Amino acid sequence: MLPATCLVLMLACSSQPAVDPATTQAASVSTLADLAAAPGPAPGGARAGDDREKAIAAYRDYLERYPDGSRHDEIARRLADLLLESAADKQATEPVGGEGAAPLDASAMRRYGEAIEIYQQLLDRHPADQDTAELLYQLSRAYQETGQAEQAVKAIDRLLEHDPDANTRLYADTQFRRGELLFGEGAYPAAEQAYRAVVELGESVSAYQQALYKLGWSLFKQERYDGALNAFFTLLDLKLPAGTDLESRLATLSRAEQEQLADVFRVISMSFSHQAGVDSVAAYFKRHGNRIYEDQIYLNLAEFYAGHDQVSEAARTWLALVQRAPGSSQAPRLYIKVIELYRQAGFQQRVVETVLQFDCVGAIRMPDDLGHTGGTIVAPVKVRSCK
Repeated sequence: MLPATCLVLMLACSSQPAVDPATTQAASVSTLADLAAAPGPAPGGARAGDDREKAIAAYRDYLERYPDGSRHDEIARRLADLLLESAADKQATEPVGGEGAAPLDASAMRRYGEAIEIYQQLLDRHPADQDTAELLYQLSRAYQETGQAEQAVKAIDRLLEHDPDANTRLYADTQFRRGELLFGEGAYPAAEQAYRAVVELGESVSAYQQALYKLGWSLFKQERYDGALNAFFTLLDLKLPAGTDLESRLATLSRAEQEQLADVFRVISMSFSHQAGVDSVAAYFKRHGNRIYEDQIYLNLAEFYAGHDQVSEAARTWLALVQRAPGSSQAPRLYIKVIELYRQAGFQQRVVETVLQFDCVGAIRMPDDLGHTGGTIVAPVKVRSCK
């Protein structure tokens, strides 16, 4: 049975790695003991934000009072992390990028700048410290959020050079962030390498599926369509595994996952259109085996062609799908789509030929739920025998 699932287009977005909030403190302290004993944040949005602001004020107060204190660097690090977290929250409340979007919040920019300064100072003071990788990761985030992509990549490269194997999660997140930065700069070969480094870590890393998705896009941007298709189909196989019902499986996915799949289906259609179209689809599945979503690939490609006024290719793709299952209940509908497409394009002879081909398959009745009254489809002119 041919699925008729309609998926919405994917929203262009990517998630940022989470940062554990530092312990929040009272607004004013007089000793380090007071700072350490201050209460943590209350759960919830507004109250947690208030506690964070109190902690920021407390840390600033301590650093001003005790510039040479024994825990100066520890407190400075906590302050920088909170500033980064606070700036990200402020930025999230304002639309950034795109036509008519607001610029970055000025106070957020100041806090990003303050955090960058602190991280740089700590790195200068402790270039080989065990926390260097985490500091560089945070520094790269701050640079990225302020639009300083080149500086962000440099920080990430320093991190990877410093200790590439110390922490798998950090390494995966860092490589993915590097890929995002390079992809945004149009450096697709370098982005491919970064995404591939994450994919090669395997499914156990949280960024695996998103890296696989962006690896496919990096290859597509380089016009390496075979590689792109392999990446996208690997992702589809994870989302839509063999042995499951396609419609039921899609219904269990979140909206974000459905939107991503819609985008994957779209770019797969574009990839095949850059090759030999429907012939490439048939060849791909012959090489790599059947999938539960195979018919959907044909349907999507036909709709892609139809949407780009490539009438002959759209018709050929729908008819190829009919040939896969000529006895399917969907076959008459596909024939009707081809006939209507030819009629709208003014290809009268092809209308006649398709009606004849349809008639040769057997009794041809137009389904009642297509907006017609039903009945046999009759060619507008006398047609020759099917023999």
